[in-house]
Amino acid sequence: MKAEPNQPRTEAGIREQTLRSLPRAIQEFAGQITTIGDRVLLLRCESTLTAWKSEAGLVAPDIAKERPQEAIVLVVGDGRRLDNGELVPLFLKPGDRVVHSKFPGLEISFPAISDTPFIICREDECLARIK
Repeated sequence: MKAEPNQPRTEAGIREQTLRSLPRAIQEFAGQITTIGDRVLLLRCESTLTAWKSEAGLVAPDIAKERPQEAIVLVVGDGRRLDNGELVPLFLKPGDRVVHSKFPGLEISFPAISDTPFIICREDECLARIK
């Protein structure tokens, strides 16, 4: 199968394309944040934050739905320190799409930047990386 010319072929290319597709305000915000240790800054995916309509015609707003558990990694820390002082780099990279635990870390909102909340959590609260 032949790849299209605009399609990235490597994981790094896919991550870069994901970050470039974000609004400029979010890109600039992520550039100003530094997470500490094994913390990561996530942007919850908007695609699952919509209201839905039941078969009976009832409309449930996004508040009544379960929180989406998919997010994009914006910033990663330096790594995790072991008891012997060794620094272990993080597995996740900016631009990765992840599935996180139901109630991860700290949720923060900046309405001037994005209607979608940001999450700061430990890397181990991210359960899977989506390729």
